[in-house]
Amino acid sequence: MSFNNDSVTYTVEDFEDGVKANVSVISDPDGNLLFYATGCRVYNKDFQIMTNGDSLNYGVIWDEFCNGGFYPMLQSTLILPDYHVSDQYYLFHKKEDFDTITNEFATKKLLYSIIDMSADGGRGAIVEKGIVLDTSNYFITSTIEAVKHENKLDWWILQLSDRSDSIRTYLVDELGPRKSRKQYINTNIPVERCGSTSQSCFDLRGRQYAIYCPSYGLDVYNFERSTGVLSNHKHLAQTQSQGTFSGLAWSPSGQYLYISASDTLWQVDTHAENLQDGLELIAEYDGFASPFAVNFVKMQIGPNCKIYVSSQSSVQHFSVINSPDEKGQDCDFVQHGIELPYIVPPVPLPNVPNFAIDEEEVCDPTITSVFDIPVTVQTDQIKIAPNPTNGMTTVHFTEKSTGHYSLFDHSGQLITSDVFGESQSLALDLSTFHDGLYYIRICDEHNGCVTEKLVVVD
Repeated sequence: MSFNNDSVTYTVEDFEDGVKANVSVISDPDGNLLFYATGCRVYNKDFQIMTNGDSLNYGVIWDEFCNGGFYPMLQSTLILPDYHVSDQYYLFHKKEDFDTITNEFATKKLLYSIIDMSADGGRGAIVEKGIVLDTSNYFITSTIEAVKHENKLDWWILQLSDRSDSIRTYLVDELGPRKSRKQYINTNIPVERCGSTSQSCFDLRGRQYAIYCPSYGLDVYNFERSTGVLSNHKHLAQTQSQGTFSGLAWSPSGQYLYISASDTLWQVDTHAENLQDGLELIAEYDGFASPFAVNFVKMQIGPNCKIYVSSQSSVQHFSVINSPDEKGQDCDFVQHGIELPYIVPPVPLPNVPNFAIDEEEVCDPTITSVFDIPVTVQTDQIKIAPNPTNGMTTVHFTEKSTGHYSLFDHSGQLITSDVFGESQSLALDLSTFHDGLYYIRICDEHNGCVTEKLVVVD
């Protein structure tokens, strides 16, 4: 997706492995894709397996799931740049194996791999893979979270323990990743605490850390970026059934937390002395499906200060909190308010830290929604020429098609629409159009619906 022009543009790529719930991605400062990881493999910017990038987390679980590209641990990979070594990145990943002590599958290995982006002509290579960071504990299978150190060069990583009452803290500095401390958080945590149903996150300034687990509730802490220490613990026993998928996100100011629990969405005012007093129900799932239930699961705040809510199943819509720093219903939560160009797999939000943490504005609410106007889909199946045009232009198909088209102005207002019969091309007369940017949406029997930009000039 490119946001560098008047509208967002999508480049469609087909490749064998699916990208599902366990995905982490990193771009360069200009937004160009560097590489991404699925928990099974690491792919370069050309969507090919990176050198030495196959067989990530190899084992019993890999054999069972990775032929479909899906490692069954939600948001459990994390990519961080190494600010001490040029072109070097760390990929953190957790591995699930059969535990002979408990006779069940468990996550006992926190690993990392080192990627050198100067290798293979800038496409990158894994130079060290599967380095053990910690095997001394059981870990929950879901989110691993990172935040920049106050020195702006190092990283803190927090990982919640399973079957215990502690959070493991790791420091990534010029010496590389290493253990820092075990922090005890609450003596009343049950043995079977959380799994993929939970989510944790830092606020956008890195001063607060929160965990939500549907079988237990919400925990909120202050966080000190210079030392990695958690303090001022608050607990909210707002619980759901253990099997409920859930999500968590901070508002831009760090005052409000949003809890998603599949069929309900809640707001918590963390400034309240008692979190129970700050709890407010925002919405209940309205039953909408596209094609499956567009319910409320993982959440993530975007660069425009809005919070996006994914679903438990494959759907073509996201829900959105438009004004998350407003109290109660004024937060303007819109169920299934964003229609995506395609159906996306379950809970597809990648796990990324806030790289703008030390900037003057950690998010920019003036960024307008990219879905207010049609998006441009770039595809090899349809070509438009000439474009720009001073009047006549032709849409070319790779094979004869029937369908319909719609023309929109730059603001997304429909100008005209029509059907076309079986043909390999469609001629358009734009000689009466004013100079400017337009969009044409074409739906045909072979390519589905795509949208392209049209520019009219003198």
